[in-house]
Amino acid sequence: MLNYVPLFCTEPVEGKELGQVKPEISFFPLNGRSDCDLLKLILEEVKAARQEAAGQENAKKTSGHYGSVAKVIDSMFFVLYFLTVVVFLTYMYVVWSKQHM
Repeated sequence: MLNYVPLFCTEPVEGKELGQVKPEISFFPLNGRSDCDLLKLILEEVKAARQEAAGQENAKKTSGHYGSVAKVIDSMFFVLYFLTVVVFLTYMYVVWSKQHM
């Protein structure tokens, strides 16, 4: 891991009052590594980021699978509930109408 030192630029931003200053942060490596070493470090960080992103995609696929299973169960439960209510109301109507005849 590189050691970075933040350098602040305190020049006033154009179009604003002179009293207001917008700090800009730029990072430069402390130790004098060669360009090749820096490129290798960047490559390692990119590889790590890609592996992390691939892991997140796998997690999304898994949650997507459970989501589709949940939709099927939800649909089956709704149909069963609806049929139970219709049968119950039909039964109550038949029993009620026989008593008033």
